[in-house]
Amino acid sequence: MGTGGTEPGPGPDAVPPLDRGELQARALSGVRWTALHTVVAVGLGFGVNILLARVLGVVDYGRVAYLTTVITIAGVIAELGLGMAVVQFGTKAHAMGHTEVVRSVLSRSQGFRLLVIAPVVSLTVLLVVRVDPLLMALAIGFGIWLKAALSGTPAALTIENKTAQIAKNAMVVNLLTQVAVVVAALTSRDADTVWISRVTVGALGVVLALPYVSRAYRRAVLHPALPRGFPTGFWRYAVPAGVASILGNLIVSRTEVAFLTWSGNTAAAGLFALAFGLAVHVFSPAQALVGPLIPAISGLRAVDAASLGRALRRTMRASATLSALLVAGGLGPLALLLQPIYGAEFAGAAPVVVALGIGAAVATTGSPLLAFIQARLAGGAVLKLNLAAVVVNLVLIVALLPVLGLWGRSSPTSPASRCATASCWSRRAGTRRCGCLRRSGTWPRCSSAASPASSSTRSRAPPRRGWSPPPC
Repeated sequence: MGTGGTEPGPGPDAVPPLDRGELQARALSGVRWTALHTVVAVGLGFGVNILLARVLGVVDYGRVAYLTTVITIAGVIAELGLGMAVVQFGTKAHAMGHTEVVRSVLSRSQGFRLLVIAPVVSLTVLLVVRVDPLLMALAIGFGIWLKAALSGTPAALTIENKTAQIAKNAMVVNLLTQVAVVVAALTSRDADTVWISRVTVGALGVVLALPYVSRAYRRAVLHPALPRGFPTGFWRYAVPAGVASILGNLIVSRTEVAFLTWSGNTAAAGLFALAFGLAVHVFSPAQALVGPLIPAISGLRAVDAASLGRALRRTMRASATLSALLVAGGLGPLALLLQPIYGAEFAGAAPVVVALGIGAAVATTGSPLLAFIQARLAGGAVLKLNLAAVVVNLVLIVALLPVLGLWGRSSPTSPASRCATASCWSRRAGTRRCGCLRRSGTWPRCSSAASPASSSTRSRAPPRRGWSPPPC
């Protein structure tokens, strides 16, 4: 493992920077392909989930969700915001033509994944998963260590705004993963084996995506460096953003499944897992807007900050309209058809689907705002939003669980999501008042020193030592 370069600057494999037109074109292409992938994945996921529910039963179905939740949270905790910081700092540097900065960030982040994230997740899997040693070795070797060794691949594609390629790759991997899950369910009828098959085959995504990364960035991914010497402000953004991500997972992931499992209510855990999964499926098309937005908005802020206001208004209108259509046409029919499709064992999940779906609609409507907040490297702001939502969630769970049982786990989700979304809107209004975002859509502290044209010229200059993105 090397130490990585110390002096960012132009190199022989410099990747061409992106202008506003290229950023917008790649973002639109990414949204289209991500939407197509989402539609395909939702249809396939519905079918596979029906099979899992009928083959495994409500208790083992909840066990699969429990394993997924625990391991996901362990990974998020170990990552400590690294992935988000890599995308934000890398995207801004790439948009400004600073290839060596991106290479340095990718190489050092790979070192962190191998030295910190992979060992932590491996230990968690060993503690909570119960499978044959051979299956365990496959899960840890391929699902954790291989994925950690090449996790910079999707990050590099995101930095280059190749989100369309990410979506194409995800469609292939999702198909292979679902086939493996079906085979494992039918042959073993064991929740842990099903989860192992999902994790192991899912790791193929980072391998298949590697050829599409630019050569300069691909070499950085394959040559990890010691995780030190990141750009100025990297960890100052990453740590609060990472804590915010942990809190966000407590709000929007199936952490209730873990609580219900730990309390011994495994049947309720299975019902909640199904209801939560269905609510997520319904609003996946609207959430497809967010992924391609994050690198596009981050890059756009670096090269043409004045256009951000218009972009924000367009994306919010699209998100709100799509969420409303999904609530009106999706939740009711899904709740009515749940028992005939999944069986009488899951009938109690029908009203929970509606409750979780309404909460998901509110959260989905405001989700594009997070892309704009993250583009300002405002990790502390996101942390405050998620902390407020977690407090609401925990207070309501403690108050309602003894009285309402399963509903005590599902009811807090909607108010908590409303709290987070309302806080996002409040944050947006607050930034307008303090002058960062005016009604005209300009960001004075980022662009007042130069016009967009002069800013574009300035952005092509070689970065100085200790480079960091333009401040907000």
